Amino acid sequence: MLQKLLLTVALLAFGGAAQAQQASPAACRTVRTGHFRVPSDDKVSQDSFVERGPDSQIETAEAGKLKLLYSVKWLDDCTYELRFVKTLKGSREYELPPDAVLTVHILEVTDKAYTSSVTSSFSDMKLDLKMDILPGKPIATPSR
Repeated sequence: MLQKLLLTVALLAFGGAAQAQQASPAACRTVRTGHFRVPSDDKVSQDSFVERGPDSQIETAEAGKLKLLYSVKWLDDCTYELRFVKTLKGSREYELPPDAVLTVHILEVTDKAYTSSVTSSFSDMKLDLKMDILPGKPIATPSR
């Protein structure tokens, strides 16, 4: 149960079957960095936010009470890996194992959102994730 909760929080995810398509490399490059929102649904009671820079990602959840830092490694234009670095704010119970890898495959990009399929090295779950694209703010560089 805790492992499933960790995956859900870490992925900021929505359950569902992944589609077999992949977005174009040019479309994927438009969401390499930026600010994104994962809207609440029946699994996640509050919106969560992602701020992704060239080599790191900060995820904020639980109405700002939880903030996690991940390293980002791009494998190709539409696929990247996330590795947990540290908890910046909130409970450490949501930390992933040190060797955990989340692999994100971008499937579709529109001007307002993108959809991806997310897998992990510590679970057999495969989840679809829809993230709204938030315009405007500069990307902060977190200290590690």
